[in-house]
Amino acid sequence: GRVRIAPLLGWRDVDLAAITREALPAGIPSLVENDANAFAIGEAYGSRGRQRGVTLVLVIESGVGGGIVIDGQLFRGGNGLAGEIGHVHVPDADCAELEEAIGLELLLKRYRGVAGTGDATLAGLLADVRDRAPAAVAIAEDWARHLAFALVQACRLVDPDRIVLGGSVAGLYPMVSARVAFHMETLQADSFPLPEIVLHEAAETGAAYGAACMLHQRFLSLENDLLAGDAMGKDWGNL
Repeated sequence: GRVRIAPLLGWRDVDLAAITREALPAGIPSLVENDANAFAIGEAYGSRGRQRGVTLVLVIESGVGGGIVIDGQLFRGGNGLAGEIGHVHVPDADCAELEEAIGLELLLKRYRGVAGTGDATLAGLLADVRDRAPAAVAIAEDWARHLAFALVQACRLVDPDRIVLGGSVAGLYPMVSARVAFHMETLQADSFPLPEIVLHEAAETGAAYGAACMLHQRFLSLENDLLAGDAMGKDWGNL
């Protein structure tokens, strides 16, 4: 429940679980989780997608978060930082890290520059890419190239069977999926297979859904000790 660092919020070493407990009425439990990990948990748990294999989940918003699911279980790594692909360094980009190169802030900055208005939105960019407006297509091409580079690096380390994209910015992917595939095929060695890449069916709300799945798993499912065990003299596991 301790947040080591949350750059977008300016937080460092914040005991969020303790703060939440103090704010809630006494006795109400709380869980604290990284949004990308919550998204990954929802992908595995909510859809009962506990298939064998490895799934890499990316949440693309202001930053880029990642979660790794192995045989239906979240893999956290040694320090809880597994899957943080957003910190991959991207060559030939206007910024150093992937989360800057393909995140919402830079996309809107570039799009507002070519649109000539300071209030241009992501929806406007997606519409212009869909309509094949040259400036918007150029922005989308750079986005596809940077995403492909990072995914290839992830494939060499994690070897996922499947990559699931979420977050509002991931709405760009279906329009440039062929370009992402092209760049990945160009960068990837023949000895490394390319995974399936899909846009999550609830791309913008997947993290919230994952949080709900966590609560269900903790308090309402048969994985809960109270329900699965012989509580109050009843065999709840047979319900």
